[in-house]
Amino acid sequence: MFSYESLENLVLGFIYDGELISMPVPRLDRDGSIVDCFFVYSADSQTWIPNEPSQCVVASPEKGTCEYRDCEELFRGIDFHPRDDAVPEDIDALYAEAESLYGAVREEFTKGVLGETSRRYATLIEQISFACLMPYYHALSPELFSTDGQA
Repeated sequence: MFSYESLENLVLGFIYDGELISMPVPRLDRDGSIVDCFFVYSADSQTWIPNEPSQCVVASPEKGTCEYRDCEELFRGIDFHPRDDAVPEDIDALYAEAESLYGAVREEFTKGVLGETSRRYATLIEQISFACLMPYYHALSPELFSTDGQA
């Protein structure tokens, strides 16, 4: 059974010191299986304003695998404009809600029909993420952020 904590431990054990990871988004992998994608970035140590992502981490908790992938092609054409966004006062609660929903989001993605849970998860990502990072989420999982409800 899927566990957000096991996914997070798998990925956090894989990334380098000083790197930050996005929230996970589901994606169909090359072999047709569902994988969890994160983009990797760094941030200014004083302001926390993010730097432009260039790599992805693709994790498959079912297989226990994690790997870096160059996302230059996927991210080509994204116009990156970092800025200091206001952090919501309830950001910890928003993160906790997003983490609690992600297993159900993966299930909906597997079934090919994204419902209310996936829409709520996408909304939470928009609330807790820097606006300049949203195009990278859209590039990794366009289905999650589409309005047609199809994975």
